[in-house]
Amino acid sequence: SLTVNGNFINNGNLIVNSTATNSGTLIVKGTSTGNVTYKRGGLLANKWSVIAAPVANQKVKDFATNVSNEIRKNNDAIKKYAIARYNDENVSGKWEYFKEDLDENAVFSSGEGYSISRGSNGEISLTGTILVNDVVKTVLPNKWNLIGNPFTAFLPMNKNSNSNFINENFAKLNDANKGIYLWDNSQNKYAVSTLIDDLQRALAPGQGFFIRPKEGVNNITFKENQRIIQPSSNNVFNKSNSGSPSIELLLSDKIYTVKTAIKFFDNATRGFDPGYDIGNFNSSFDVFTKLVSGNN
Repeated sequence: SLTVNGNFINNGNLIVNSTATNSGTLIVKGTSTGNVTYKRGGLLANKWSVIAAPVANQKVKDFATNVSNEIRKNNDAIKKYAIARYNDENVSGKWEYFKEDLDENAVFSSGEGYSISRGSNGEISLTGTILVNDVVKTVLPNKWNLIGNPFTAFLPMNKNSNSNFINENFAKLNDANKGIYLWDNSQNKYAVSTLIDDLQRALAPGQGFFIRPKEGVNNITFKENQRIIQPSSNNVFNKSNSGSPSIELLLSDKIYTVKTAIKFFDNATRGFDPGYDIGNFNSSFDVFTKLVSGNN
């Protein structure tokens, strides 16, 4: 991890590496000049990963055709790369894939999330300038939005800091979805992390995730003053078990095991409690509970 307390000028080739469980960080407190390459490692063959670009001005076409990234491409009449944005306003086909004939100058948008897939186990490289100021991401109100950490540093996700992403945006999130929805390969679903999570979590550089803002909310801010190096207790790219007392329900189809937790709080009610009762997202095989009263 490298923190520059002044301005950063790079005339060479600086690479920030990561694996499935660890990531390097680069934090610049002043201005930044020159390109940096972030390598997201630990990606699995023919599996989808949700990412964001932790650098600015990375061209999508260059990324897709970079042989070392080994991005998959279909064999249909209209060739598409295994790179997609998510648009919840689409009635059908909410994933919008980049076509082979895309504009060569199109770049990954800072703060936006993308789903990508490699043809083999390995890593991807994204090269561009690093961001040193707040990033304001436009979002669709009361819709599911795929966004992502735009920095080459971690961002506190929940209670591991007084200033964290969920806490800062708590009032902006839909009452039934006050959390961050991360893809979990082990469960084959988007698992939610909240302020009542037992584990302290942080968003890794370039980590993509889903949120659902309230009606009337059209932007989310990633704050540069929240940037940190990797916390020692953080589980980087996937959600994992916590060790606190709770009732955990598990269901298996012999391929995946999904789970949900029931926790008890003195200030909880039998009805809906925002921030405590969390809605599901986009799961075809799952296990969940209903409210004791006023279930909807």
